[in-house]
Amino acid sequence: MPVSAAAHRSEDCTVQALNQTGGRWVLRPENGGQCDVRTLEVETRFPLQSVAPGAPPLDLRLSVSRNWSQVDQVPGPDNRLAEQVPLSATAGGDYTVGALTTGAWFVYSSGGHIRLAQDQYTFASARRDPEMVGLCKLDSTQQLRVSIANALRHDGISDRSYAGAAGSQGMRSTQAGKTWVRALLEALFQG
Repeated sequence: MPVSAAAHRSEDCTVQALNQTGGRWVLRPENGGQCDVRTLEVETRFPLQSVAPGAPPLDLRLSVSRNWSQVDQVPGPDNRLAEQVPLSATAGGDYTVGALTTGAWFVYSSGGHIRLAQDQYTFASARRDPEMVGLCKLDSTQQLRVSIANALRHDGISDRSYAGAAGSQGMRSTQAGKTWVRALLEALFQG
């Protein structure tokens, strides 16, 4: 079971700043100064039969990643990088019988509150995404792969707010969830 950890201090973190310019609200990237980023990841993969003899031929995989960050120029709490997912986890398995391999997994990504600046906040919703794939080997050089993503059609919701001397403003964005079905014919060319 691999476990990895990392810590990094960056001198030039980019943050999205919302400012009022000429009566208009403008969102643009700015240098947020120094920030600290830390990550801890745990992952395991194993055949189910290795722990339960007689079980179906399932290959299981589990992973968890926890991330922390702190932007020095932004007062706390929740003064983390907006693009960073605090917690993500994946659980799934693959089943192979003959030329057919099927797999399914569930991916969770946490959201939460983020303080972007002294007077700016955002909130991102958590995501729960089941995904499925089927792979059929047609012959020694061709295989057909069919995959389904975002089967629950989860909407992405984010809130952004400003509360300062210029007044307060709030905005909610919703990205409609769509289920994606993809079919690929893969061929190996030998030269």
